[in-house]
Amino acid sequence: ETLTVLEGILEVDDAPFSLDESGISSREPTEVYINGYQSWSYSGTVGRGHSQPSSAMPHILSRAFNRGATVPPRPRRSEPILPTRIDRNHRTSVDDIEPLIDTQNAYSDTDHVGSQNELDDDDIEKHFYKSDLYACVTSQSRVNERPPGDETSDFLASNTGPALILGSLSQRRQFSLVTLCPDLRDVSIQCSLDGAIPSRSEGIVSDWSYAQIMHDECYDEEPTIHYINAVASHNNARPLRHGILLTGWCSWYHYYENIEESMLRQTFDTLGSIRNKMPSNVALIDDGYMTAWGDWGSLKPDAFPTAFRLGPKPTDREVDSCMQGLARSIRSNGMKPGLWVAPFAADKHSELVKANPEWIIRDASGRPANSSNCGKFFYGLDATNPHVREHAFNILRRATTVWGFECLKLDFLYAAVLKGNGKYDLSMSRAEGMDLALRCLRAGAGPATFIIGCGCPLGNAVGYIDGMRISADTGPTWYPAFPLPSWDNSTLPSLRAMMRNSITRSNLGHRWWHNDPDCILLGETTELTDEEILSAVTVVAMTGGMMLMSDDLTKLRHTRFRIITRIFPLTGASAVALDLHRPSKIGIPCLLRLWCTDESRVDMNESVRGSVTTDDEKDEKTYDHTELSIQTSRAAAFFPDRSPSNPFLRIRNCVRVAEGLGKWSVVSVSNWSDIPMTVSEPLSTFLPPASRDSVDTSSSSKLGFHVLAFWGSKYSWIPHQRGGKQRTLGKRLDPHETEIFHVKPVRDEPQYIGSDIHFTCGHEVRFFRASDCWLELGLNNYCRRSGYIFVFLPKCGDGIKATVNGKCGHFELVSTISPDGDGPPGKVLRLWVTVRGDGSDNDGLISMVF
Repeated sequence: ETLTVLEGILEVDDAPFSLDESGISSREPTEVYINGYQSWSYSGTVGRGHSQPSSAMPHILSRAFNRGATVPPRPRRSEPILPTRIDRNHRTSVDDIEPLIDTQNAYSDTDHVGSQNELDDDDIEKHFYKSDLYACVTSQSRVNERPPGDETSDFLASNTGPALILGSLSQRRQFSLVTLCPDLRDVSIQCSLDGAIPSRSEGIVSDWSYAQIMHDECYDEEPTIHYINAVASHNNARPLRHGILLTGWCSWYHYYENIEESMLRQTFDTLGSIRNKMPSNVALIDDGYMTAWGDWGSLKPDAFPTAFRLGPKPTDREVDSCMQGLARSIRSNGMKPGLWVAPFAADKHSELVKANPEWIIRDASGRPANSSNCGKFFYGLDATNPHVREHAFNILRRATTVWGFECLKLDFLYAAVLKGNGKYDLSMSRAEGMDLALRCLRAGAGPATFIIGCGCPLGNAVGYIDGMRISADTGPTWYPAFPLPSWDNSTLPSLRAMMRNSITRSNLGHRWWHNDPDCILLGETTELTDEEILSAVTVVAMTGGMMLMSDDLTKLRHTRFRIITRIFPLTGASAVALDLHRPSKIGIPCLLRLWCTDESRVDMNESVRGSVTTDDEKDEKTYDHTELSIQTSRAAAFFPDRSPSNPFLRIRNCVRVAEGLGKWSVVSVSNWSDIPMTVSEPLSTFLPPASRDSVDTSSSSKLGFHVLAFWGSKYSWIPHQRGGKQRTLGKRLDPHETEIFHVKPVRDEPQYIGSDIHFTCGHEVRFFRASDCWLELGLNNYCRRSGYIFVFLPKCGDGIKATVNGKCGHFELVSTISPDGDGPPGKVLRLWVTVRGDGSDNDGLISMVF
């Protein structure tokens, strides 16, 4: 059943140390990051001794969702099934195991993660925490005294204890599990063989395992960075092989299965008509077009009348013609056509199941294996069966080469390897079956098709999948809605579950694949508050994954639609979750940080630089709004044929902006609790990283800091502090509310502080030029936008003139500040700007004379 590839006790340095206020040693392991089996499974950090979150649903409705690797089964007799010690120079083969095969029935099948029905007390302690694929053990952040006035160091990053990273580099042979005892000292890595019968020639071979201890000064904010890059390299991941960041629309969360051909065409036309406000590059037809899961070449007669013009039973050619027409409708509106398919799932009443009952995975009693979907029961199709793989291959080949879809969302992929011994090839483990399934899907879709995986085991998908759902389904409520249990912490649809995993797995984005955080819901048909919608939009923007809407666009309020335009275009950068390894009662990290810089050399690898067009070289009228985002994501992404970047340079969370804008940080602060709270952090948490120059001026606090709250559109100035207590920055937030703070060092020259047009407060700017008595800046004018911009004019009088779009502009005084206390004060002004989006010479052009 299982193979233990690592087991031991984590030793802790016994050098003298001091205790923190809670009495915990700074070198003791105090928390563990736990990763779930597949897209929807729980991932997050748990404090030492606290219970691991699990599904609130009964096993029949949750076990298959989360059933990856299992802990070793408990023997019913004293002798072990394998020797406790094996010569390291001797490779275990089937000959070593064959004399013991008759003892296999003495072992009972163990339940999956979270269930310990067959384990004794010692085993329960030993395997108290269980993490699929990998885990990260860290020690609590230390709060050190800092010299008075020192606000330039990174408060959280530089005060994190050592870390232990354990995991597997792949799951091509077996699903793997990291287990730990309650005090995080007894650790092991288990590989699940799933009762597979190994061949005599190969014996038992595991995937490569990984163990690393990181000193607290050997990593930046992400202790898992070397492991994640190693997995990407081992599996030849190329997350940017198609060079696009998907933004667009999906049909599921408003229409669900009730989609119709006419409605789809109307939506595609609407998406085309709003391209001057919100350009999309993909439109995805989700579940509901077919008569049954498994019968993917069928269409519902009432919903897709084009295919039924000649009779009640359309031919393949008529179905092809209808689907081709939908794909053309999407493409004619400037987007890639996308389609949802669940290639290894089938309904009980489908024609496929009636014709091929032997394809169904079955349990030990011969019944169909449980798929554990709380919405509907379906059958899993056995991926070890070559006829099933041929079926899946033909589905995708038809969808891409005949129907013309360029993006495929492949869902419920875990169904290919449901737990059960009634499968075609008993020599394969479940992980080997999943690897075959993904190879088949990639071959059927072709190398040019963008594949989004969903409900998919993560460890198998690296190298095969272009985009991966990393969270549970979102939903119209913050908690799972009745009749589902609202206290669930695992896989049930809800906005809370969607945002938790989108943050805790954000470090996988642009390294293994494009992260898919699921859709953003803006419509009035949900029970979500404005604060919750702003928080969801913030998480999607800050983590830098895919961005899909899923509403009836014809009924969307202007104020709600404007929210989504304020994070577009996506930057291509992925924020670091500063408190990912700092557990909280809520269980969701609340601090995400990006930083922006105009230093063009900061993040450009030579292979990326060659594709970059500078502002001086390109014609502004033909500017591609995705160009800078793609450059940023390419610089941040992992490429197997180039050396990984230095993590201390923070390339993956850096946004490049126009020359002259300077350097600043972008930090989102959230209140995930159900009551209003004041959320605050030390000011040093919000500061941009130090410059690589020998003399760092951009992060200097001698003149204080500009602070702009983006969603609230409010400015404040933090003066320079020459001594005293460490200062904090925060805000009182309503339940589930988020604010984005921008912190920029004040300079004695005209500055662009930011805007409420784009969440980065800089990505919206094409160019910025200034002198002692004037400034000029241009906003990107490929889309219609309107909002306030904030500028700082040092030591200026009252004779200020502003021009916006070639006409007299109106501004108002927001604040006066005296950074150095000498001479006339500086002024912070706010101007209203409307960008027409017509690309004309003066569209989005602002100038000021003072």
